[in-house]
This record gives sequence, structure tokens and C-alpha cells, in this order.
Amino acid sequence: MLAFFDFEASSLGKKSYPIEVAWVFEDGASESYLIKPAPEWTDWDPAAQAIHGIERRVLEEEGEDYRDVAARMVEVLAGHDLLASAPSWDGKWLSTLLRAGGQPRRVLQLRDTDAAQLEAARACLAGVEPAAVREALAREVVGEVSQRRNGRVPDHRALADAEAELAQWLEVRVEAQRRAGSTCLKAPPRRRPGPNWERLVTACSASLLRPCHLGPGLRRGGCLRGRTRTRSTNFTVILTKVRTQSYRRSVSGSGS
Repeated sequence: MLAFFDFEASSLGKKSYPIEVAWVFEDGASESYLIKPAPEWTDWDPAAQAIHGIERRVLEEEGEDYRDVAARMVEVLAGHDLLASAPSWDGKWLSTLLRAGGQPRRVLQLRDTDAAQLEAARACLAGVEPAAVREALAREVVGEVSQRRNGRVPDHRALADAEAELAQWLEVRVEAQRRAGSTCLKAPPRRRPGPNWERLVTACSASLLRPCHLGPGLRRGGCLRGRTRTRSTNFTVILTKVRTQSYRRSVSGSGS
């Protein structure tokens, strides 16, 4: 299953490290954790703090132990298709976290979300022939959706930014479906949510998706305290609103 992945970090320097991580699966299930720094992680850039708004003091007091977060990531994400909008930076921080947490680095691999968007467009346009036309149309769809979302200001919080990547991927599928007249959009297989997961209430037509509140959870030896959410039936809500947005654009375009 696809999982859209994002880090916030201490800086963009050589010795930077992850301070927050989040991922959201294509079915809407998500998790987010503040990370308590390892003892050797001392890098800090006030300019970066001004962007993400997370104080190091908060990490020390409220963050999850970096070893627990690394273990949780391997447990939940191994075997899935991990996507990041900046895989070079996110890959660096992923390596830093897994190495510090004593986890095998190669068990989790990132690739660019742009590739997944293009794959989604191609799948929805599978009936278009010849192949050269299909490929050109798929790239046009991805480019158009990207241009529409260029005005979005990133939240610079891991969960909101990961959810925005999911929203853009869904929008690519909807636009490709509209162009092809296909039915490529189907909800992913449902998974039973965990005990602390809450409803994912969001709209792809919004520039930012709502953050969830911090759940109770347990300490080491049980669930982490990080924020978790589930897709459940709300994938249909997301899909309906994306389709409505696409339909309104097509109607307004035809009337001009």
C-alpha cells in the first residue's frame, strides 16, 4: 500500500536530525510523532524553528524516544511503498533515525511522490491509445494538478504535509479519470483500525487538512503516544469532495 511520508528536522545542515515524523496510507490511516533527540543530536537552527514552530524543549518534554519511533516505523511501514516529496532530505533523516534506533536502514526505502502521481494517471488512462498519447496525457494531468496546487502554503508540520501529498495524489487520479471517463478510483481495502485511532475528517478541496489531537496511548512497552487516525468510511468523503471539485472546474471551463 502507498504511504505518504514526511519529516520535520532540526535544520538543513549536515548534522541535522528528524524532530517530527508522520505518514498517511492511501486509505487515510495515519500516525504522527514528535521525536525526543538522541544524546548526540545537538544541531539546532532557530530559523528552522521559526518555520515549523517546534521548540527543542517540547521535544525533550513531550517527544517519543527516538528508539521507539524507529521501531514503530519498521513495524508499521516495512513492505509498503513509501513516498516523499523530498526523498533526498527525508531519506537522510530516515537513515539518521533508523541508525540511531538500531534498526536496519535498508528495510525502509523512499521514492518520489511525483512518480506515484504519474503511475496513478497512467493507470486511469490505461484505455487511451496509442501509448505515446497516453503518456503525454498522463504527464499533462500531473502537471496541471501540480500547477493548481502551487499556491498552497505548506503547513511545515509532518502530518499536515503528508496528508496534502495524499490529497494531491487523489486529485491526480480524479483528473485523469475525468479525462478518460474511467472508474479507476476505488477505495483501498479496509483495515481494522487500532484502539486509539480517530476519524479522519478532511477535504481534498481545502488547501490544508485538519490536524488531529494528541491521543492518550501508552509509553514504552505498548503503543506510542503519537497521534493516529483511521480512514474507515471517510475515504468516501475525501473522494466525493475531490470529484465535486473536479466537476465544478469542468463545468466552469465549458461555460467560458
